[in-house]
Amino acid sequence: MSSNKKLFIQTIGCQMNDTDSQHIASELEKHKNYTQTDKIEDADLIIINTCSVREKPVSKLFSEIGQFNKKKKVGAKIGVCGCTASHLGYDIIKRAPYVDFVVGARNISKIKDVVDIKGSVEVSIDNDESTYEFATAKTNQYRASVNISVGCDKKCTYCIVPSTRGEEISIPPEMIVEQVKKSVEQGAVEVMLLGQNVNSYGKNFSDGRKKYTFTNLLQDVSKIEGLERIRFTSPHPLHMDDNFIEEFAGLDAFDSLLGLREQINYACWFVTDCILSGYSDCSYEFDNDLEDFLHAIEFAKNELSPDESKKLLCEIKHFLLAYRLFDRARAN
Repeated sequence: MSSNKKLFIQTIGCQMNDTDSQHIASELEKHKNYTQTDKIEDADLIIINTCSVREKPVSKLFSEIGQFNKKKKVGAKIGVCGCTASHLGYDIIKRAPYVDFVVGARNISKIKDVVDIKGSVEVSIDNDESTYEFATAKTNQYRASVNISVGCDKKCTYCIVPSTRGEEISIPPEMIVEQVKKSVEQGAVEVMLLGQNVNSYGKNFSDGRKKYTFTNLLQDVSKIEGLERIRFTSPHPLHMDDNFIEEFAGLDAFDSLLGLREQINYACWFVTDCILSGYSDCSYEFDNDLEDFLHAIEFAKNELSPDESKKLLCEIKHFLLAYRLFDRARAN
């Protein structure tokens, strides 16, 4: 087996795509002896890891792979992975016959199997790889990115993620803790926990174990010796319960930038989406603690001026009022 095969990966989209690309590279290095290159012309395998959220994702995809096909060396393969791959599936190869394989965002663990099968398409959004142990990837000595869940159960009208990454399944906590430990042993001092809605973590495990919450996970990860900072994205306002707020406010390892300002924008989308998304148990009962929460995480000190912090608090309370009026009207 050749030991000098070269892999070129272009990643478009979110941090989860970045982590998926790391998994692709590490799987192909371990099982197929590929090493990465930053030159398309040198690559034996060219992969584009796609995003369905960015502007004009389909036209961008076919434009990019068209350029890859022109630049690639004779005999090089082209593969399409990620969310647009999940969305389009076989249509990619129909429109671009020079593409060798297509792997959806929920099928990354199959990359080592399809890479040598011309015309292979693996895009099932029901595939469960939550317990698959990916080959170790190391791209940043001091910071590790770790997926804690796959998929999303929300039905937001403006978002395609549930259609490309499937229903939400949580990765077992012991696998996450072990991965973070390995990263710390290799020099990482910071971890980024990734998921579509990280603080709904633990709602569904493929092995049916009893509920284990995101707060529980944060507690266990924070005990890892040598880990100095914990970040996570993206938290959802719906799942910010009292236990999460208290844990976040109480541990020094958490990055104080929670992103509440951005979350309010998402929350406003959420109000208009509620009736189409089928929510029946939406609750924002923690709003009485919001002012204490903002002070507890030193939000004003670290991110906003006092006036900006006061304005944000007003926006949050106005949103909560609007939601309650909406919920009351829906109930009638």
